Amino acid sequence: GVFASVYRRRVNRVLTQVDRPEHELELLGLILARLESETFHTPLLGELRSSQVTDGLPPSRRIAALARLVQINDSRRNMFFAPLAALTLLGTHLGFAVERWRRDYGDGIERWLDAVGSIEALSSLARYAFEHPGDPMPDVVDDGPCFDGQAIGHPLLPDATCVRNDVRFGDGLQLLLVSGSNMSGKSTLLRTVG
Repeated sequence: GVFASVYRRRVNRVLTQVDRPEHELELLGLILARLESETFHTPLLGELRSSQVTDGLPPSRRIAALARLVQINDSRRNMFFAPLAALTLLGTHLGFAVERWRRDYGDGIERWLDAVGSIEALSSLARYAFEHPGDPMPDVVDDGPCFDGQAIGHPLLPDATCVRNDVRFGDGLQLLLVSGSNMSGKSTLLRTVG
């Protein structure tokens, strides 16, 4: 009891912080497991997947270990299990285990989330390109600032109602003045250019 009371405040802070993202942890683990099971043929996707491994284990296994600790912490609230958990100082042990996980693998979370975000962005672009094969993908050029869009329209508007515009920006100071009545498409044009 004395041992638990010395660490109670810190343990409660750690366990409270890990309680909130329980569902997100499970979802992240499932997404990472799916990415780990895929076979990628492009260097970028292969690099995204291979950069995730920590100490020889894939991130989904690391996330699953943390999710198990969170689930055990949830079971402490069960009225039948709570007395046993209190006698064995389970909360204190879990607090130390979560902190050990954070110390050993916490730095990887940002990298794992970045990889999932990159895969999601690339998947969205691939899906759009598949559904709209006639729309070009932008070409990135090295010779200075340039934006040259011909007959551009917002990608989420149906072709029948989409009003297309040409927009060109090159070197030097330029200004695009967009005016018109309400609901005439000013914001849509700006989003399209963005």
